[in-house]
Amino acid sequence: MPTLTAKYVDNGTGSTFYRIGKGRGFKEFIDKWDAEYAHKAQSLCAEFDLAPQVYSDVGRIKINGELSGWGYVTQIARLLNKHEGNCTCEECDELEDKWINDFIYVAQMMEETCGVVTEDLHKGNFGFIKKDGVTQLVCIDFGSESTHFIDEEDECYA
Repeated sequence: MPTLTAKYVDNGTGSTFYRIGKGRGFKEFIDKWDAEYAHKAQSLCAEFDLAPQVYSDVGRIKINGELSGWGYVTQIARLLNKHEGNCTCEECDELEDKWINDFIYVAQMMEETCGVVTEDLHKGNFGFIKKDGVTQLVCIDFGSESTHFIDEEDECYA
């Protein structure tokens, strides 16, 4: 198994993101189940340009000589924040206010076209990708703590 040189980028509630190459990163989760859940949701939304592309199955890789947790390789999205991480400065908070209707639109499209529901609408969960020369806003958080499938919701009421 080749070792990748990775740069730690960000840590979310249930995942850690590493930059592993030009335009690609490895999204690592706390366990295999969470990685498979996020992979399924993100892959489905990526088919409709509502998420970054997914470039691998769920697996483990060597990062800086150490075996990673479970995750997958994905396209890197440019974050909405002007600063690193989930910045809470006034300038970045104003960006969130400016983009909230767009977050809502992406979330509605995810639900209507993919059956993936997210109500965690904040600047840390959205970013931009380029596809065919067009910049698009996409959701970047597909962990089980932030999303669920409509059919799971239906099972709860069955």
